Parts: sequence; structure tokens; C-alpha cells
Amino acid sequence: MQEFLRNNTFARQLLTGPRMLRRRWRHYRDQPTVDTILAMQEMIVGDVQVRVHEFDGEFTMSPKSHIFYRLAQFGEYEPDLIKIILDAVVPEKDVIDVGANLGFFSCAGAKRLSTGRVLAIEPTDGAHRRLIQNLTLNGVADKVVVFKGVASDSAGQSDIHFIDGMEEYSSIEKSEHPAVAGRAMASITVAAKSIDQLVSENALRPAVIKVDVEGAEGLVFKGAQATLKEFRPLVLAELNRQMLATFGTSPEELISRFKQLGYKTVDPLRPGVEPGTADSGDLLCIPG
Repeated sequence: MQEFLRNNTFARQLLTGPRMLRRRWRHYRDQPTVDTILAMQEMIVGDVQVRVHEFDGEFTMSPKSHIFYRLAQFGEYEPDLIKIILDAVVPEKDVIDVGANLGFFSCAGAKRLSTGRVLAIEPTDGAHRRLIQNLTLNGVADKVVVFKGVASDSAGQSDIHFIDGMEEYSSIEKSEHPAVAGRAMASITVAAKSIDQLVSENALRPAVIKVDVEGAEGLVFKGAQATLKEFRPLVLAELNRQMLATFGTSPEELISRFKQLGYKTVDPLRPGVEPGTADSGDLLCIPG
């Protein structure tokens, strides 16, 4: 459907009226809640601790973050995606969380492990500090190896650009996510290693890899070829056409790489829809 609308101007025009009416109604309906959340974000001083049921834990976070905003508005955060991850966890094997941020996926995954471990990769100071706090808060620090840096296609160093308190939009390119357009970004230099290197260094056997790196997914997977071939983990990644283009790649190119490795690719939240047809979405790669 998305592809049809993208290529059919007349169809888009026909839908413009109903869509505009629905957007205006949602705006009118939700505005009091939105105003309350925005006021809370201005009033709260320091971090907050929030119970997130679908991740079976409590998490420290900045009230500035859009994660806090989504939790306050909807009462949940990516429940369908964490279910996919947890269903794929093998207690005796490992989980890799690339772009761990606050540690939602790392903590939830670690609680399902017996002898397995989580590798949590997070480069920014604020998110790394909260990640460490949340691992301890949820009683899983002993099951998680934390790498303070970025996953890339080779070892070295990399600049990371971020917004304080909104580290979920951090990127190794100075690319502007539409959700934070116009906001000032800070930069630091951090270590960079490939997934293959980190897997070897920590003697990991990953069954699941989750990747959310604001467009740098192509670099992550380029540096994970040996891991994908040897261990055949399930892979869940974000796909954003605009952000991927900043790194010179596209959803189609990433999907093609996985198909060449014998993976089946699907859109986990829209069954029957070809992944990558929307400008923003998710990619689930299932080993064949």
C-alpha cells in the first residue's frame, strides 16, 4: 500500500482530506494530555525513575527524553518489539544490544538468561551513566558486558553527536532526526569496534542482535559478517530511509545483504508488508 501511494499522485490526493480530518481530531483529542506532559517535563528537576511493565523493570531516565514522553502519553514503549526479542532469547546463549541507551532491551533480555550474557553497546556519557544505573537497579549487572563506544565496520575512533537528555537520537554523523530538527547537538570522540571483534573478545555466542543506531546500521552489519555467518542470530533493526541515506545506504541495500546470507526479512509490525517500503519502520531478519 505504501509503495502504491508513493507512486500514485491521484490516490494520495484522494486520501488527503480524510487523513487531515483524522489528524486534526487526534490533535484536538490528545492536546490536554500533551500539554500536561510538556508541563511536567519543564517542572521536573533531575532524572526520574519509571516502571516500564513490558520490559519488566524500573528505569532511570531524563524527563527531557522522548522515551519519557511516550511512556507518559501511552503508558508503554515498543511492547511488540520486546516480545520478539524475548521470544528469541536462548538462556544459554548471548544477546547483543547495539545502541542500548537506557538499557530497556538489555535488562529485559538479561532477566531471561541463565549462563548467557548481554553485550550492551552505548557511547554517550549520559545514556551510559543511566545504563549502568539501570543494570544495577534491575539486578542484572553481573550478566551484562558494557562497551562504551560505537559498533562500526572496523576498530578505531568515532565522533558521536548527541542531545543531552535525548541520547536516543545520537548518531555518528551530524544528521538531524526529524523528531529533533533544529536542536543543538554536542559531540564527543569514542572508541569504535566491530561486532565481530567484540564477539571474539568476549567469547560470545549471540542468539539475538538488536540494532538502533540512527542510520549507521549498514556499518554495524558490515562489521558483523563473521558473527552472522557463524552464529545465525535473529536480528531486529530500525530502518529509516532518511537516516540511512546520510550514510550512503538504503533499506533495500540492507535487506539485500541479509538475503544474500540466507536470512528471511520481514516487517515485524506489519505482517504481509514488504520491509523497507515505508520511509520509517523496522526490519526483522530470521535465519534460514
